[in-house]
Amino acid sequence: MPEDARPVNEWISGPQNLRKPSRRWRGVVKALWIILRVLIVAAGLAVTVLGFARFTDAYDEVGEYRATPLCATPAAKPGADCVTRESGRVTRKSVDRSSDDTTYNLTVARETAPAQTFEVGYAFYDDVDIDTTVDLKVLRGRVVNLSYHGHLAKNPNIPWADILTFSALLAAGMAVAICGIVSWKEPAWAVALGLAVPVWIPTVIFGGILTDVQWGFTLSLVLGIICWLVAALISTVFSMASEGF
Repeated sequence: MPEDARPVNEWISGPQNLRKPSRRWRGVVKALWIILRVLIVAAGLAVTVLGFARFTDAYDEVGEYRATPLCATPAAKPGADCVTRESGRVTRKSVDRSSDDTTYNLTVARETAPAQTFEVGYAFYDDVDIDTTVDLKVLRGRVVNLSYHGHLAKNPNIPWADILTFSALLAAGMAVAICGIVSWKEPAWAVALGLAVPVWIPTVIFGGILTDVQWGFTLSLVLGIICWLVAALISTVFSMASEGF
């Protein structure tokens, strides 16, 4: 056999051996890519959990007076916050009418603070006159509700800054998580990120309602999670559908 001659099997096996390292590298890159996408989804879910934690804080802030005992009762602990009772005098009655709604307002002069206007129901409004004395409950200087002969009007402290914050976190967390799920072709992840804004707006509205009406923390949290999952599912479908364009 000539010296420069090589068996046929060596000529065949040589290119195959050269291809093996490239295949291994492709496997490593694919594994790293999967890990990266899992981390992106995990980051989105972490931001979402933070958003729900901030929702919990806002919910507790609105309803904290319910768990705060009245002052001068056995439940009130020394040095802790307690709800005080005051008397207020109605100094003005007014009605605001619009094409969609009618609101009834009472301006009440307080014993220890300037007069304040409260929105009340029609029955409450109709049952009091100027100079009528109403009962007030006050927590840290803020009136939390007023009552008169069985009528009750709440004066919720809606923390809009917190509501805007947790709504933004929930929308951003959803968008980031979807980016880790869909293809990284430009239309898909761009749509996923772009949907964060239209999701954020109704989240602000619905989040404000949940923190205001105080249906119960467990029910409110479950409703919030369900709404987030529905929004995430719809956004994922839209993002995946955009991959074909």
